Amino acid sequence: MYQQACRLVPDVITIASLESVQAILLIGLYTLPLDPSGLSYTYFNLAVKLAIRNGMHRKHPNNGLDQVVRETRNRVWWTACTIEKYVLNLPMRIGTFHGRPISIAMSDIDAELPVDRPEIWPGPGPQNTIYLLATLHLNRELARIAHEISTFKTYDKQAIFTALARLVDTKDELQTWWRSLPSGPFCKDADRDPTAPVSRAAIHLRLEYCHVRMYAGRLFITPRGPLAVNASPGSSTATDAPGT
Repeated sequence: MYQQACRLVPDVITIASLESVQAILLIGLYTLPLDPSGLSYTYFNLAVKLAIRNGMHRKHPNNGLDQVVRETRNRVWWTACTIEKYVLNLPMRIGTFHGRPISIAMSDIDAELPVDRPEIWPGPGPQNTIYLLATLHLNRELARIAHEISTFKTYDKQAIFTALARLVDTKDELQTWWRSLPSGPFCKDADRDPTAPVSRAAIHLRLEYCHVRMYAGRLFITPRGPLAVNASPGSSTATDAPGT
């Protein structure tokens, strides 16, 4: 089945429709466990390029477009853009975590965010909208963090100190945002029944949140004291700097 789908890829690219983007995304997801930073990344990048070719990164000017198609279009775009750039909840992360250049700047994107409108769907609507929106927020924060970390390549001491201060502020803002989320759907209750079922989407979102915080905080991990020249890799201890 996979080989048959791959043989159709040239035709799918030629058609370059909304369904083409969805098809390439599915192939990228299928190859994710096999080669996340190679083959899968290539398919995700191709999906983003097809979406850009369709103008899916821009707000659709036609208000008469079918509401389901419009919402599907927005969801497909943000899914493709998010996976290709970040893929936060994967062991082998691509995009930002691999240091790859971005395909499109956020300043060039004005596509509408997904909305929770169950009345427009002919059947049961998507149940994961709140998690999708939260993921998109985390990704925007990750982009800010990556930008601040890139400042360290300049070797400008003043710029580095300023970037460190902004990273501390970003981590604090991120924690405040997380605490503001409702406890119920996001499974944040400390005294909740441990035997109660937990939403997979909620667990994934919590992992994403932890990954972003770790990504922002890794620059603050410093040794407690000077390391001995002959110290073994496991003999040193580290801690977060104050204010993180």
